[in-house]
Amino acid sequence: MYAQLIRELEQVSPITRDVELNVTNLLSFPPAVRQFITWIMRQKLVQVNSVTSFLDQDEPTSQALMDLLVQKGLVEEERSAKGLQYQVPVRSSRNYRVPERIWKALDE
Repeated sequence: MYAQLIRELEQVSPITRDVELNVTNLLSFPPAVRQFITWIMRQKLVQVNSVTSFLDQDEPTSQALMDLLVQKGLVEEERSAKGLQYQVPVRSSRNYRVPERIWKALDE
């Protein structure tokens, strides 16, 4: 999955501050990128060690991937007492729970 994810990330345009990442944008991403971003969204916050386990890669490789995702604007870094964590900056004007059918569509 990792090699496919890197190839697909090269095709994804960076998300700028004037363009918000939302579920509709997410549906337009290539499959491996969409699957990985969806996984992060479900976790809410991830650390490099969980990415390492999920992708079956070493920690420096996983860190480089997360750095690339930050550069592309697909994830945000958050420093906390637990260390550096990452989250997907999906914004919504309403505070609602994403229906299960949307998650299924994202996984396809």
